[in-house]
Amino acid sequence: MQYNKKMKYQKLTDLRGTKKNKKNHIAYNQIFVIWSFFIFLLFSLIFIKSDKGYMHFRNLRNTNTQLKEQNGNIAEENKRLLAEIKNLKENPEYIERLAREELGLAKKDEIVFQITPE
Repeated sequence: MQYNKKMKYQKLTDLRGTKKNKKNHIAYNQIFVIWSFFIFLLFSLIFIKSDKGYMHFRNLRNTNTQLKEQNGNIAEENKRLLAEIKNLKENPEYIERLAREELGLAKKDEIVFQITPE
């Protein structure tokens, strides 16, 4: 009988010890989760606010978009200017029209009437 009482007492103390171990284990897990969260938060802030972080990337992306838009506008302007150069080289009527409209020139024996708005 004594053996059984010792065994029961031994089992009870073992159970208490494992409950403590479980509580300690849970506490260590909670501490690990909290530290992991703070470390994640720290790295996130460093990633977002650093010189080569997300904000820098976003600014570069916006600048890239603006530059692509400017390149498109310049390409359209280049096409228009190339067409005008071609007309100036090959089209005498175009040259004559420009001379009349922009320079106010007239052909020989032609009378020009200029009406000024009041």
